[in-house]
Amino acid sequence: MTRLLATDLDGTLVRRRTVTREDAEAVIRWREAGNVLAVATGRSVSLARLALADASEAAGVPVEADYIVCASGTTLLDGAGTVLRTHPLPADVVRTVTELLAERDDCDILATTLDGDYILHDALGLTGSKEAGIPNHFKPIDLEALLEHDVTHMPVRVLDPDLADALAAQVAGTGEGRIDAIRSHGFFDVIAAGRTKGDALRVLEALLVESGTSLELTAAVGDSWNDVPMFEVVDRPCAMAGSPDDVVAAAGGTTTPSVAAFIESLLTDRG
Repeated sequence: MTRLLATDLDGTLVRRRTVTREDAEAVIRWREAGNVLAVATGRSVSLARLALADASEAAGVPVEADYIVCASGTTLLDGAGTVLRTHPLPADVVRTVTELLAERDDCDILATTLDGDYILHDALGLTGSKEAGIPNHFKPIDLEALLEHDVTHMPVRVLDPDLADALAAQVAGTGEGRIDAIRSHGFFDVIAAGRTKGDALRVLEALLVESGTSLELTAAVGDSWNDVPMFEVVDRPCAMAGSPDDVVAAAGGTTTPSVAAFIESLLTDRG
């Protein structure tokens, strides 16, 4: 019987573009034991791939996944990078969100596609900064040019947590039930309604079952609010130690000091 583990990237498996050797080796042991690993991230497709490449270089061993959930759940890839599912935002929503926030001086508006990452509004100086170790990764674009692409999600960078909550609620209200605004650390992500990390895991489980894989157990580990939908659909949810209280509560109060420690508990507990 096979087990499925989904792990968040930033703040969970990856920290400042590095991964510990202990975590990397635990991931390898998990997969060598015949289990399935999915990384589930708010990052875009290109940034998720970059994170795994950076992690492999930092750890000195390959950090690979069988599946990648990107853009807070809207996009599911296999380990080779083939898109298995994606749900872009409606074009009119992209326009509405941009026009709503573009005059503000307290947020940045980003947008991602399957093959590119863009910035629409740079009030906080993200372009050229060293945040997340990716200066100049996001390329400036105007709204009309962006609307020629399918937008997988729109991360909105907000430094004040209370303001982020308020703006997320305001933005979600403009979508007439077609979008969600999912909070993460320093951001909220505008995504197609219901297409969360948890939804992507349900799709992945169904794909695995259809392919003849019998799943004995599902587990997830993360550190932020966009991981909560994963916690709600797996057998064994776990929050990283130090996660916000409501994230820990959503994981049933279970925490771990590291991904390696959580994997070890899953490998040794066959009950």
